[in-house]
This record gives sequence, C-alpha cells and structure tokens, in this order.
Amino acid sequence: MKLLDLIQPVADAFTAGRIALEHAILISKLTPDVQERALDHCFDGYGAGNDSDRSLVPASRLQEWITRNIFLSLKSVPFGKDDETLLPAAGSCANCPKRTGFNTLLFDGASEDACVDASCFNRKLDAHLAARLTKMPNLIQISAAFDSPENTAVLPRRDYVEVVARKAKQGKTARPELRLCSHLAPAIYADGMSKGRLVKVCATPSCSVHFEHRQQEEKQRLRWKAERTVENRSAKQTLTFRHRLLSEVLKRVKPELGCEELRLVTRFVLNSLSHDLVSRLAKRRGIEKGKEPRDWQVVEKTRALYKKMDGPDLAVLLFEAMLLGSVGITCPDGNDDPIAAAAALLKVNVKALRRAVAKEEKAKQRKKAKPTKPTTRKRVKP
Repeated sequence: MKLLDLIQPVADAFTAGRIALEHAILISKLTPDVQERALDHCFDGYGAGNDSDRSLVPASRLQEWITRNIFLSLKSVPFGKDDETLLPAAGSCANCPKRTGFNTLLFDGASEDACVDASCFNRKLDAHLAARLTKMPNLIQISAAFDSPENTAVLPRRDYVEVVARKAKQGKTARPELRLCSHLAPAIYADGMSKGRLVKVCATPSCSVHFEHRQQEEKQRLRWKAERTVENRSAKQTLTFRHRLLSEVLKRVKPELGCEELRLVTRFVLNSLSHDLVSRLAKRRGIEKGKEPRDWQVVEKTRALYKKMDGPDLAVLLFEAMLLGSVGITCPDGNDDPIAAAAALLKVNVKALRRAVAKEEKAKQRKKAKPTKPTTRKRVKP
C-alpha cells in the first residue's frame, strides 16, 4: 500500500524495472518533495548520457544517503516533541507517522529517532522561535553564519561569542568560550542547525574577556594607519622639497652651447622621455590638458616645446627634462641622485630650502588641526 505514495517519475522507474522493490519501498517512505532527489541517488555515473548507461546502487547505499541527507534528528530539538499546540495543523511528534521513532514498523532501518518531513520540521522550528521571542522579548537573535543580511536584528557569528562554561576557567590561556564575564545575555539561534536553541552569549565589543583579540586588531590597525599617515606625509614633504629643488636648479641654468645645438639636444631628450614623464612635464609647464588625464595631444604639444624657445629657455627645458625623472624618488641614493648633483653644481642652498619646506608643511598641519566653530541655525517658530 505504501507504494501508492510514490510520485509518478519514481513509479514509472519502478514499473519499468529500472529500480528494485527495495529502492521503491525506501523512497515511498519519504515525502513527495524529496522523492525525485532520492531517485537520482539510486544510480551511479552522474555524467552518463542517459539513465540506461547508469548502474543501480545497492539499497543499503540509498538508505545511507537518506539517513544522512533526509532524516532530521529529533534527539536535541528545542521544541517539545509532545507539544500539540506548537503547530496545531501538524499535531505533536509523539505519535506522528513520519517520525522514525514512532513508526518503527515502517522505518525499521532507521538508527535514531528522526523526522522525514523537512517542511513540517522547519515550520515547527519557526513557530518555536516566534513563541520564544514573544515570551522573552529581550532575547538576542544570533546567526550561525559569519555574515548576516543587512537591516536585520540577527547578529552574525563575528559579533558574538557563545559561552559554554558554567564556571569560569582560570587564566588568560583559556579559550574565550570557556570564560565568563559581566556582559553575558541569553540568546537564541535564528538559523542553521541550532535554530531555536537557547544559549548564553557575549555581544559587547568592549568586553576585554571575549573580544580582546578584536581590540588588539583594532589597535594594530590604528597603529598601522598612523604609521602610514606619517610615512605618506614624509614622502609628500620630500616630494615637495625635490620639486622646489628642481625649480631652484633651473633658475641657475645658463646656456653654454649655441641656440641650434641646444635645440637639437633638447629635441633628442624630449623624444626619449616616457609618456608619463612628458605628462608630468606638461603639468609643470601648465599646458592645458584634454578630457583624458594623459591626452596624446598634450604629450605631442609638450615634445614640440623646443621649437619656439631660444637659448636660455632651451637650456632650462633641457635640465628640467633630464632631472624630472629623479624628482619623484622620495628615498634617493645620496651617491647617485642627479638632482642633488645638479643642485651642488649650481650652488643651491639645499638645507635652507629643506627647512623652508618643512616649515610650510607644519603650518599646513596646524591649520588642518585647528578646530572650526560649529555653525548654529536659527530655530523657526512653528
């Protein structure tokens, strides 16, 4: 009689002789929504072109798959198995024919008390969860997942620590979940395998017992951020100084070659520069850029600067093109620094310039740190 509960695809497979009587009986004990899945696991060779190329597995293997994937253990469910009011339409689990522990004649191969109706099982879990939250509105809802959906009251796994100890373990070497604190609060799992189970959790980020590692990570992150800020500020100051140093060097450049010779040399140097360096040269020269930050038209216009310049300007442009690549080096090698060599050759007061740049940077930092007065708005009478 139980074979009459088979869905059509499974019944067709049985009458066609593709599955044996043992397989059909095992599948008939299941709810209709999972019978087709069970039918797929009656065969080996999932990559085969059709079912005729797949081999039938022993009924014992099908029983193992059903036990692992379909049966829902009732050993530690949070709701009462004899509670008929939890889900009146389904009744209690105590005398439910879809419970292996009650219907032992039908489920003679079951090794533990389990439910075979996942839909009913989950509805009871939802009803139990709703009843608990109604009775205990201060319960914290927690999730077994590390990340939970936004705009929900459910705490993800990273925001709480479940405490399983009844008595605090001594010493800081004990695991956080074995240590007690003054922030413990009752909580309930809102999802996962432990849905509906009541536990004790610590969900206070400032707790030094259970969130010490996170506090240490935050301190390390802030320390790293502060170090990076100092490094970036130092690099920016060095870059500003080297640009100013280049400007001072260019002020002292004097042409020694003739105009046409300088023009030829400058043309060669400009054409040998990379696209990036020519773009930086265009920015220093104030050449207007197009829609793109590195427009090729701007680059070609910059490479043609030598055509409209005379001797002194050509000499300055030549030095600028040669030294521009070394300006961006914030940690230069003192023995091999072209711009420093040019500054020494042209007698630029490097120390005075460095002090001036440092003074300007401090003034900027003081200006940024100066608190601004809060703006007040006049209240409009209703």
